[in-house]
Amino acid sequence: MCGGAADHGLSGAGGLAEAVPSWIGALDLVIAHTDDPGDVVLAESLDRATRRGARVIVTAPPDGPVAAAAAGRGVLLPPRVPVPTGFGFARALTAGLVVVGALGLLRTDIPELADELDREAERDHPMHESFVNPAKSLALRVADRTPLLWGLDPAATAVAWHAAFVLASHAGVVSDVAGYQQAIGRAALHRAAVQSSSGNDLFADPDDEQPTQPRVLLLAVGRGDAAEATRRAAEATLAGADVIRLDEVTGGDATCAAVLALRFELAALYLGLAAGTIGGPGYFASAAV
Repeated sequence: MCGGAADHGLSGAGGLAEAVPSWIGALDLVIAHTDDPGDVVLAESLDRATRRGARVIVTAPPDGPVAAAAAGRGVLLPPRVPVPTGFGFARALTAGLVVVGALGLLRTDIPELADELDREAERDHPMHESFVNPAKSLALRVADRTPLLWGLDPAATAVAWHAAFVLASHAGVVSDVAGYQQAIGRAALHRAAVQSSSGNDLFADPDDEQPTQPRVLLLAVGRGDAAEATRRAAEATLAGADVIRLDEVTGGDATCAAVLALRFELAALYLGLAAGTIGGPGYFASAAV
């Protein structure tokens, strides 16, 4: 429903696209999101969709070509609270959940979702030390590593794509993203992941220059017997991998996915502040001469 790894996202006919397809018509529903009010491609897509009778719902800034394309012919949901570019995920997701809920496709307790996001933001507050701050702890695990963000279920893989987007955008961290079944099919990378998760070499010289090692993060959102079986199988193969799951979160998969996405957003901010990729030189930047 929303594009995490792109400037805009469209949902129509049960699929994701960067632009409205040529066959769009009066029986279609388009859900779109962008942080860029001047996104010409999206504006043209929305104009095409509305002219052909499709229903359009877009989360976007209130001014610019995108808003104009939806004005009077679609539903425009502008942000109520301004946030920096790239942090509109929660708004876009909530809009999509409300729409699919109205269609009877998925029921989500939106007030409960908001409460869980508030609780996660409190847990991740800058005043909290890393041992009680999940976002700081996650940032420390990712620091100086190449994250392998492997989802154990489809919702978790979708969150992994968003996590890769925010890590790259705010911390300059490049990640690998895949569903776990896809990941194990890439033999060389999977072997490297198994080796990296088995522990450090006790005989390695710490003064030797070492290449950046991968860090396997197994993301889990889904619950139930099938999800548990997949998680146990992955942990058996990757004994030292970090399993990122949210046992403390109540609610369904959509709520868990939203909270996990927020955790990665805040972890990316902490990494960016430390590295100096946002907000100044950072704690780990080289001293000026």
